[in-house]
Amino acid sequence: MNVINGNMWNDGRKVTLSRLLEYIPANEWDWYLYEIDAVGTAPHKMSMQDFEEQVLASAIGIKLSWHEVKALADSLCDVKNFFMAALLKPVEYEFLCNGELDSCLALVTVSDSTKWQVKII
Repeated sequence: MNVINGNMWNDGRKVTLSRLLEYIPANEWDWYLYEIDAVGTAPHKMSMQDFEEQVLASAIGIKLSWHEVKALADSLCDVKNFFMAALLKPVEYEFLCNGELDSCLALVTVSDSTKWQVKII
């Protein structure tokens, strides 16, 4: 397992989600977004608040391709909280939060605008 983590603030500038995704090679994995609290442009012409609520309402997350993940990251100017996993099969959020990573290929988290972590399993 390769784990990279750090502070969201570096030399007075906040790290972007696009920058964090640079730690992950291009892939064909199925990504599932479980939590997002961000500022920027939501996909599908939704408001960011509606998108955030849709994501939180799904126990197994919102499925995205790598291309969609990259496009979402590029559309965000600030990320406060974020939880996304690349999975072999859909998994409920609570199981991932409890550390059950059997089906997990990668995990990207941002916590409280302070810390970030990228795990590649």
